[in-house]
Amino acid sequence: MKVKSLFILAILPVLLQGCAKGKGLPERNDALIGKVRDKFEQDIRANGLKLFTYSLMRSGGETQNAPIRPAQQHPQQKTGRQDQDNTLEQWEQQVELGLANTLKMNGYCRDGYIEISRLVESDRAEIRGECKEGASEEDRRHFTSQR
Repeated sequence: MKVKSLFILAILPVLLQGCAKGKGLPERNDALIGKVRDKFEQDIRANGLKLFTYSLMRSGGETQNAPIRPAQQHPQQKTGRQDQDNTLEQWEQQVELGLANTLKMNGYCRDGYIEISRLVESDRAEIRGECKEGASEEDRRHFTSQR
């Protein structure tokens, strides 16, 4: 029985990753596990508007000094700049994945959201959004008591 349980635990991440790929979510980057901190802040307004801010920061000395969006490239710097672009793109995908998982776990935006703003830098990122649905009484009880 223990072997069967261990097998299930070993194969579960692979299966979940396959499910995430099928739904258009970015791949999880295991290299970032334990190296990032995320924070989800919700704001339910009196008129029922549901806003949120999701932020992700690299912890420790893992920062890279890449710009928010690379400037115009010089031909001799193209390879290095492309590496930075790829790194920023992967980081941005992890932010999107983190937000998708957070919203799925907490149920804050049941009908999706509209992105208000996005900031992606090499060591931090933030996505601000508005839920498509208004706040219910249950939302007000559940999410305003979590502050």
